[in-house]
Amino acid sequence: LRVTQPIAIRSFGGEQPALDGRILPQDKAQISRNMRLGYGRLEPLKANQAEGRTVAADTQTIHLYNRDANAGQGFWLQWDGDVDVINSPVIDDVYGRVFWAGDGAPKMSVASIITASPPYPANQYLLGIPQPTNGTTLVVAGGADPDALPVSVVYAVTYVSAYGEEGPPSLPSAVVARPDGHGVTLSNLPGVPTGNYNIATKRIYRSDGGEYLLVAEVAVATASYVDTIVDADLLSVMESESWDAPDAALIGLTQLPNGVVAGHFDNVLCFTPAYIPHAWPTSYRLTTESKIVGIAQSANGLIVATESFPYLCVGSDPQSMQLVPLDIPQGCLSKRSIVDMGSFVLFASPDGLVAAGGEDAKVITKSIFTKAQWQALNPASFRAYLYDGAYLCFHDSGAFSLDIDNGDLTQLSDSVDCAQYDAIKDRLYLCQEGVISEYDTGNALTAVFRSRKSLSNDQTAYAWGKVDADAYPVTLRVYGDGALRHSKTVMSNRAFRLGSSRRYRVAELEIETSNTVHSVQLAISVRELV
Repeated sequence: LRVTQPIAIRSFGGEQPALDGRILPQDKAQISRNMRLGYGRLEPLKANQAEGRTVAADTQTIHLYNRDANAGQGFWLQWDGDVDVINSPVIDDVYGRVFWAGDGAPKMSVASIITASPPYPANQYLLGIPQPTNGTTLVVAGGADPDALPVSVVYAVTYVSAYGEEGPPSLPSAVVARPDGHGVTLSNLPGVPTGNYNIATKRIYRSDGGEYLLVAEVAVATASYVDTIVDADLLSVMESESWDAPDAALIGLTQLPNGVVAGHFDNVLCFTPAYIPHAWPTSYRLTTESKIVGIAQSANGLIVATESFPYLCVGSDPQSMQLVPLDIPQGCLSKRSIVDMGSFVLFASPDGLVAAGGEDAKVITKSIFTKAQWQALNPASFRAYLYDGAYLCFHDSGAFSLDIDNGDLTQLSDSVDCAQYDAIKDRLYLCQEGVISEYDTGNALTAVFRSRKSLSNDQTAYAWGKVDADAYPVTLRVYGDGALRHSKTVMSNRAFRLGSSRRYRVAELEIETSNTVHSVQLAISVRELV
C-alpha cells in the first residue's frame, strides 16, 4: 500500500527556526529569503535602488532635512555615530530648525547655516541657552516724585538667541530700595557667554518679591542700563525661570505628540515644555532604577527601555509625567533595536524581541527563535527600522524582516550601516558605505523558499511536478533524505516529469525565483496534480 501523499503548497509563509522542519505548518519555510510576507504568495522583494547621492563612507546616521529644498530632493545630514535627530516641533517655525543629540553635547541648526556647504550639517549651535553669571551692581538715583515710598526690588537677566529662544535667569541681584519712577543704574551686566550659542540680546527683569517682570531687552554686549520704568508699565512676565539648558550628556531626542520633546542620560528621563525644545527644566526629570538604553513613543505612551526592564511613561503635562514599571525582567541590549511600531514598541532583549505597549510587555519571538538561536544573532548589534508594518533588522551576521501580524520571518540579502524611514514619502532610505539607496524599489530580487520536511512510510520518489507562477523561469529543487534529487528550470504552468530517482523517505522542495509564484505541487503520478 503506497502512503506517499502529494505535496501541494498554495500559501507561502516565512521561517520559524525554533521548530523542527518535520513539524512546521504546511505554509512555513525552513528557508525564506527575500520574500514579501503577509500575502500568501511567494513574491520576491525588490532590490534597493541608488538614490543618486552619497555621504561619507563611515556615516552611521542619516537624516533627510528640508525635503522641499534643493529642487525637491532635500539635504542629507550625516554623522559618523549614533545620533538622534528631530525636526522642529515649534509652531510655524520660520527658521527651519532641526535638533540632534549623540554627537557630543546636544545641538541645533537652522536653514540659513546648516546647508552652507557639504558635508551637512555645515554649521550648528549648542542646544539650549546658558544661565548668565551675576555680577550686576545697582545704584538708585533720584526721581521726579520725592514722596514715593521705596520698595525693595531685585533684578535678573536672561540671554535670548537670534531665534527668540530665552534661557534661565541669572541669580537675583542685590536688593535695593527703589521708589517707583526713580532711576536705577545697572552696571556690569552679564557679557557675551562663552560657547557656540547664537545669543543676540539679553532681557532685564525686575521683581518686588513676586514675579519677574520685563524691564527692557538690550543687545547682548550692553554693559549698563538705567531703569526708569514705572511699575504700571511692567506687563510681561518672565516665562523662562525654569528653562535650563540640557545636560551635555543628553541623548535619545524623541518628539511626543503634544509638542514635548523627551531625552535621557544615565538613568534620567528628561522633558521640555510643549513646543519649546531648547528648554530642559531640571524639575521635569524622572529617574529609573537602572541606566536607560533608549526611548520610543507608542500609542499608549513613552516606552523607556533600560538595562533591567522597561517602563511606560504617561501623562500630558511634562511637569507631572509618571513612570510605570512593566512587569517583565527583560533589559534592552541595543538602543538601535528600539522601533515604534504604532500601538507598541519593539526592542531586543537577551531572550528575544520584546513588545511593550500600554501596561503590558512580552517576548514575542519565543515561537520563532530559541534562546540560543536568538543570541547567536548578537542582538546587541541590531539596527532596526519600521517598514510596511514589518520590523526590519540588520545585525552583524545578516538581516531579517519580521511580519509582526503573523510571525513570518524572511532573511534579507541587504547589509546597511544606517537607515531612515520617511513617513511622508513612505520610503525607507538605506546607507551602506556612504551610498544612499531606496529600499525595495528596484528590480525583483531572487527569492528562495524551502518547504517543511514531508515524511512518508514507504520510500517512493516524487515523479511529477507543477508550478503556477505569474512569469517564468522558476527553479524547482527536490531534496530527498537531505540530498538534492532533482533540479528543474520550470518554463510554464504545465505538469512536468522529474525523472527517475532513488527512493527516499523525507522530501523537501525548494523554489528559487525572481517571479511571483502562487503554488507548487509534487506527486507520484500526473493524475494527482490539480
